[in-house]
Amino acid sequence: MTPALANELLDYDPDTGELTWRVRGLEHCLSVGVQKVFNSKSAGKVAGTLNSAGYIVIGLYQKKYYAHRLIWFMENEYWPTEIDHKNRIKHDNRWKNLREVTFSENQLNKGMHPSNTSGHKGVSVCRGGWEARFRGKQIGIYETIEGAIVARHIAETQHKGSLK
Repeated sequence: MTPALANELLDYDPDTGELTWRVRGLEHCLSVGVQKVFNSKSAGKVAGTLNSAGYIVIGLYQKKYYAHRLIWFMENEYWPTEIDHKNRIKHDNRWKNLREVTFSENQLNKGMHPSNTSGHKGVSVCRGGWEARFRGKQIGIYETIEGAIVARHIAETQHKGSLK
């Protein structure tokens, strides 16, 4: 796959985040060595399907691509290591919602774990108090939930500052 080929097959609207199929005739098929002429009925239709994890997946030449990664490739001409959806909506592929990040930065933008009962990321009940954790490590145990929330927030803020 090349950026030029992806852009030949698909149109990207950065305002809606949608990829749509372009018309592909006999000339294109012969140039890439495909026998079948693609039906022009799909031209202009939204490409891809929503998978069970909430991402849009597009099949091209017997290979599946995540739409957000394919969009990055089409726009920047290289495959990203990690792409983050800023608003955490996995199928929202508007350009302003996508950003290239490191694995660690991507983990910071994850939501709360499904088993969270405190309502605050990294804060849980522990031994008669409230435990604050950040990046898998215990920050401390506090008498109040507010103390644990503040400690977790300080740890996260300090870590984000060290990434700049």
